[in-house]
Amino acid sequence: TPGFKFGRSPSNPKVVDPDGFDPEPSHAEEELLRRFAERYFPDGAGPTLKLAPCMLTESDDGHFLLGRLPGHDAVTVAAGFTGHGFKFTSAVGELLADFAAEGETDAPIDVHRVERL
Repeated sequence: TPGFKFGRSPSNPKVVDPDGFDPEPSHAEEELLRRFAERYFPDGAGPTLKLAPCMLTESDDGHFLLGRLPGHDAVTVAAGFTGHGFKFTSAVGELLADFAAEGETDAPIDVHRVERL
């Protein structure tokens, strides 16, 4: 596939209704990304081949949610990865296996525990 893919994560993302989300990127968004490409990747700043916004999910404090859903021992949660969870799949997979097999993990995940919310 020609070209390269990049995007941005806004510092103050808009909260949207998923049923009313407009998937059409704006001209302003394209220009912002184009200026970035032209500045940092001038040899790769060719024509735009595709623009596709994505909807990110995030917890209130910005940390992943991991663990058993309180009051529902049969439900294990792994959520809030904000579009970059793929980088953590092997670790999250091990944690989910711990929860599935043992009901708990020994890993230091306090900042990510579902119960914190």
